[in-house]
Amino acid sequence: MRVANSVPAIVLPLAPPSGALIRPSRVTLIWTRLAGVSSYQLQAATDSLFMTLLVNDTTLTDNTRVLSNLSEGVTVFWRVRAKNSNGVGAFSATFRFSTVVSAVPAGSISTSPDNLPAGGGLVHLVWSAVNTDSVRIDPGLGTLPASGSLDVQVTSSRLFTLNAVGIVLARAEVSVVAGPPAATRDITSEGTPVASVASPLIATINDGTMLPPGSTDSLEAYRSLPGVQPGVAVWVGYEFPARRTFTGVIFQDGPISTDGGWFDTLSVQVRSGGTWKGVTKLQTAPAYDSACGPSFETYILRFTAASGDAIRILGTPGGTSRYITVGELRVLVPETPLVQDVPPHDYGVDPNYPNPFNPTTRITYRLPAETPVRLTVYNILGEEVARLVDGVMAAGVHTAEFSGRDLPAGVYFYLIRMGGFSSAGKMLLIR
Repeated sequence: MRVANSVPAIVLPLAPPSGALIRPSRVTLIWTRLAGVSSYQLQAATDSLFMTLLVNDTTLTDNTRVLSNLSEGVTVFWRVRAKNSNGVGAFSATFRFSTVVSAVPAGSISTSPDNLPAGGGLVHLVWSAVNTDSVRIDPGLGTLPASGSLDVQVTSSRLFTLNAVGIVLARAEVSVVAGPPAATRDITSEGTPVASVASPLIATINDGTMLPPGSTDSLEAYRSLPGVQPGVAVWVGYEFPARRTFTGVIFQDGPISTDGGWFDTLSVQVRSGGTWKGVTKLQTAPAYDSACGPSFETYILRFTAASGDAIRILGTPGGTSRYITVGELRVLVPETPLVQDVPPHDYGVDPNYPNPFNPTTRITYRLPAETPVRLTVYNILGEEVARLVDGVMAAGVHTAEFSGRDLPAGVYFYLIRMGGFSSAGKMLLIR
């Protein structure tokens, strides 16, 4: 019995799955491969009746076809059929996909200041992101609104990373000088005296004249107005043209009597981003005498380094008339030593940046000592596509660059091994 030759069977579309949402830059269509087929015909159109064809390719010999430069926000219908020496088979079932309007999150993050002396200080973070409802700032700050600002105490060098939906949007680095806390210097002359109660005598707080204890010269001291309501604080301080990192103040009160001239409560605040915030670990030497003590007594107030553009002492005034006097107020900042090149304390790796990327991205890793390092990139099938590092690397911070210029768009993974440490991450290559 003779079997009649037949045309090819019906092809089965595989990917993308029907109804998928796809980025429009590059779409790879895949269908089943049939034995004995000489070619395939692919049709893609913007209507299900295939009246408005985008592609009508009859020359395909493989079971894939890339569609490029598609418009955003359109639905594409596609089908395929096979041909052999006996003729052309029937078209497959119609698959469809839609291209999305690009809305990849993007953002920025900045720090002020970005260099701190030994011991660290407060850093003012400002960030903003679009196409996302929230962001995550690492290390340690967690999930936050898409835009905002925050003061963060930094004691050692730190890299802040702004993330959204698993994508690294931006980074900002703060460097802190290694070593013991630095000596201080006086920057009073760089500031402008300010107070909650204006007075011509405000200029006396930075004239450099510090009278001996027990003096009574009222013209050598600022004085607030008497009669402040009980529990209401008054303050005196300085504004600076740029952010500074403060570590202390030298405060000399003025003439004191039973009427007033002192603080019942005394604290120090620093202004950052328009908001006043109390310093931490405030120490006063000698201990502040919140009573009718000697006139023109001098106190040194030290605290954990805090950054901002203004600083003030404040508190509720004492005495029967409730007012304060300030003979002199000096502002101290660290005397910055030379920066030392200190290796990282531990192994670490930062997520690749940018991510998504086209065509290159960078992976930064840290080594506390000379270490064998292997950094490998794999595709979604687990196949190695690049080996970026394979050898012994010196202690320090290193950056490796990965190029996807000759690779198809899609998801890739990196795996880094260094000493007993390993880490992996996901990267998205787009076109």
